[in-house]
Amino acid sequence: MKRVAVKIAYLGEGFSGSQVQPTGRTVASEVLDKLMLISRCSAEEIDLKFSSRTDKGVNALGNAIAFNSIFDDDMALLKALNAVSEDVFYRSVCEVGPDFNIRYASKRVYRYVLPSQGLDMGLARQCADLFLGEHDFARFCRPDNKPTVADVRRIDMEEVDGLLIMEFEARFFLWNMIRRMVAAI
Repeated sequence: MKRVAVKIAYLGEGFSGSQVQPTGRTVASEVLDKLMLISRCSAEEIDLKFSSRTDKGVNALGNAIAFNSIFDDDMALLKALNAVSEDVFYRSVCEVGPDFNIRYASKRVYRYVLPSQGLDMGLARQCADLFLGEHDFARFCRPDNKPTVADVRRIDMEEVDGLLIMEFEARFFLWNMIRRMVAAI
């Protein structure tokens, strides 16, 4: 078996988030089910890991996963996964080393889209700028006993066809951080 990283996309509706939960359908359980189906390997042999988590109802265009694969042909792996999956799209694949850790990304980008009706874009940009840089985001995350200091490197805002598109970049985000920042803005 070899270790691979795969970029996936999915619509969050219909999923109770990305990580396995005690109840409800999740992206991880869906992906693992399809990997076991096409490879006939156990969950332990596959060793599925996600680069980041998404909450219930959150869409992903480029979440990344890593797992052990029996496929020699990477394109055959993608075709097989896309053939048996309805709600997760497998976009690209690359081979990685056995020590590769999918959680260690140099950056993450989070895009939030909402209606822009009645929004003062100038004031919203000023407010967003307050979040740039390194800050303690304890009041802008759900507590989970982890450090709450984060460095937001970039916040872009654009109004397109009645929608506000906000893009945030950081090495990592805290649980519910973007949701709460957007609500404050």
